[in-house]
Amino acid sequence: GIPSKIPDIIKLMDVLQPGQNFYGRRENLPKKVRVKLRAFARKEENLDNPAVRHWVDTKDWEPPNTSALSNLMVLIRDMINKAWPIE
Repeated sequence: GIPSKIPDIIKLMDVLQPGQNFYGRRENLPKKVRVKLRAFARKEENLDNPAVRHWVDTKDWEPPNTSALSNLMVLIRDMINKAWPIE
């Protein structure tokens, strides 16, 4: 099924993109990513972003479908790469 928690989504990203080590780049990474996602989703200009639309509506990160999961993974990847680049 579709992963329902941020840590599981990040682990799936590692499976889909070997060598990126998203999950291992930072201690407590899922918590830090959730904070960044919430901040992003609370900005008025991002309310309709497909990556965060479900959270805006439900306050639940579990993607309702594979399209929402893909959008969320792209946003998480971009956030991780910007905040914690591979050294």
